[in-house]
Amino acid sequence: MRTPARHRAFTLIELLVVVAVIAILIGVLLPAIAGARRAGQSAICLSNHRQCYIICRMYADDHRGWGPAVGQPWSAIPNWALVIQQDAGRDGATADDLYANASALVCPTIDHHYPQQMTRTCAMN
Repeated sequence: MRTPARHRAFTLIELLVVVAVIAILIGVLLPAIAGARRAGQSAICLSNHRQCYIICRMYADDHRGWGPAVGQPWSAIPNWALVIQQDAGRDGATADDLYANASALVCPTIDHHYPQQMTRTCAMN
Protein backbone atom coordinates (compact mmCIF):
# COMPACT_ATOMS: atom_id res chain seq x y z
CA MET A 1 0.00 0.00 0.00
CA ARG A 2 1.05 3.47 -0.76
CA THR A 3 1.12 6.12 1.89
CA PRO A 4 -0.64 9.37 1.02
CA ALA A 5 1.68 12.18 -0.07
CA ARG A 6 2.04 15.05 2.35
CA HIS A 7 1.42 18.52 0.98
CA ARG A 8 4.26 20.71 2.00
CA ALA A 9 3.10 24.23 2.98
CA PHE A 10 5.14 27.42 3.22
CA THR A 11 6.88 27.94 6.52
CA LEU A 12 6.46 31.06 8.58
CA ILE A 13 10.01 32.15 7.77
CA GLU A 14 9.38 31.89 4.02
CA LEU A 15 6.22 33.98 4.30
CA LEU A 16 8.00 36.63 6.39
CA VAL A 17 10.83 36.82 3.85
CA VAL A 18 8.34 37.37 1.02
CA VAL A 19 6.53 40.08 2.99
CA ALA A 20 9.86 41.78 3.79
CA VAL A 21 10.91 41.74 0.11
CA ILE A 22 7.58 43.25 -0.93
CA ALA A 23 7.92 45.96 1.75
CA ILE A 24 11.43 46.83 0.52
CA LEU A 25 10.19 47.07 -3.08
CA ILE A 26 7.36 49.37 -2.04
CA GLY A 27 9.80 51.52 -0.07
CA VAL A 28 12.02 51.86 -3.13
CA LEU A 29 9.19 52.55 -5.60
CA LEU A 30 7.16 55.14 -3.64
CA PRO A 31 9.75 57.96 -3.88
CA ALA A 32 10.07 57.32 -7.62
CA ILE A 33 6.30 57.52 -8.03
CA ALA A 34 6.18 60.75 -5.99
CA GLY A 35 8.93 62.23 -8.19
CA ALA A 36 6.98 61.34 -11.32
CA ARG A 37 3.89 63.00 -9.84
CA ARG A 38 5.83 66.21 -9.10
CA ALA A 39 7.21 66.21 -12.64
CA GLY A 40 3.69 65.85 -14.03
CA GLN A 41 2.42 68.73 -11.89
CA SER A 42 5.32 70.90 -13.04
CA ALA A 43 4.41 70.14 -16.65
CA ILE A 44 0.81 71.19 -15.94
CA CYS A 45 2.05 74.43 -14.34
CA LEU A 46 4.24 75.21 -17.34
CA SER A 47 1.34 74.47 -19.67
CA ASN A 48 -0.90 76.83 -17.65
CA HIS A 49 1.66 79.63 -17.94
CA ARG A 50 1.96 79.06 -21.67
CA GLN A 51 -1.84 79.11 -22.00
CA CYS A 52 -2.06 82.41 -20.05
CA TYR A 53 0.62 83.98 -22.26
CA ILE A 54 -1.09 82.88 -25.48
CA ILE A 55 -4.47 84.21 -24.33
CA CYS A 56 -3.01 87.58 -23.26
CA ARG A 57 -1.12 87.82 -26.55
CA MET A 58 -4.28 87.06 -28.55
CA TYR A 59 -6.18 89.68 -26.52
CA ALA A 60 -3.47 92.27 -27.23
CA ASP A 61 -3.52 91.42 -30.94
CA ASP A 62 -7.28 92.05 -31.00
CA HIS A 63 -7.04 95.33 -29.03
CA ARG A 64 -4.32 97.33 -30.82
CA GLY A 65 -1.51 95.98 -28.65
CA TRP A 66 -3.19 96.70 -25.32
CA GLY A 67 -3.41 93.90 -22.78
CA PRO A 68 -6.34 93.30 -20.44
CA ALA A 69 -6.75 95.63 -17.45
CA VAL A 70 -4.71 95.00 -14.33
CA GLY A 71 -5.89 95.78 -10.80
CA GLN A 72 -9.04 96.09 -8.77
CA PRO A 73 -11.91 95.36 -8.79
CA TRP A 74 -11.46 91.76 -9.87
CA SER A 75 -14.92 91.71 -11.38
CA ALA A 76 -14.15 94.67 -13.67
CA ILE A 77 -14.30 93.93 -17.36
CA PRO A 78 -11.88 93.31 -19.00
CA ASN A 79 -9.78 92.27 -15.99
CA TRP A 80 -6.79 90.19 -17.09
CA ALA A 81 -7.68 87.20 -14.89
CA LEU A 82 -11.28 87.24 -16.11
CA VAL A 83 -10.16 87.47 -19.75
CA ILE A 84 -7.81 84.51 -19.32
CA GLN A 85 -10.45 82.41 -17.60
CA GLN A 86 -13.20 83.12 -20.12
CA ASP A 87 -10.94 82.65 -23.14
CA ALA A 88 -9.73 79.37 -21.65
CA GLY A 89 -13.32 78.12 -21.84
CA ARG A 90 -14.37 78.56 -18.21
CA ASP A 91 -17.94 79.71 -17.56
CA GLY A 92 -18.74 82.55 -15.19
CA ALA A 93 -19.77 86.19 -15.16
CA THR A 94 -17.18 87.46 -12.68
CA ALA A 95 -13.68 86.52 -11.64
CA ASP A 96 -15.06 85.20 -8.33
CA ASP A 97 -17.30 82.76 -10.22
CA LEU A 98 -14.35 81.57 -12.26
CA TYR A 99 -11.99 81.24 -9.31
CA ALA A 100 -14.40 78.83 -7.64
CA ASN A 101 -13.37 76.22 -10.22
CA ALA A 102 -9.99 74.79 -11.13
CA SER A 103 -8.10 77.48 -12.92
CA ALA A 104 -5.37 78.00 -15.46
CA LEU A 105 -4.12 80.58 -12.96
CA VAL A 106 -3.48 78.00 -10.21
CA CYS A 107 -0.31 75.93 -10.27
CA PRO A 108 -0.88 72.41 -8.85
CA THR A 109 2.62 72.32 -7.33
CA ILE A 110 1.81 75.07 -4.81
CA ASP A 111 0.97 73.99 -1.26
CA HIS A 112 -2.52 75.12 -0.33
CA HIS A 113 -1.83 76.42 3.19
CA TYR A 114 -4.14 79.41 2.75
CA PRO A 115 -7.13 78.28 0.65
CA GLN A 116 -8.74 81.74 0.66
CA GLN A 117 -5.68 83.07 -1.20
CA MET A 118 -5.51 80.25 -3.73
CA THR A 119 -7.59 81.91 -6.42
CA ARG A 120 -4.44 82.26 -8.47
CA THR A 121 -0.74 81.52 -8.07
CA CYS A 122 0.52 83.55 -10.99
CA ALA A 123 0.14 87.22 -11.78
CA MET A 124 0.28 89.34 -14.88
CA ASN A 125 3.79 90.72 -15.41
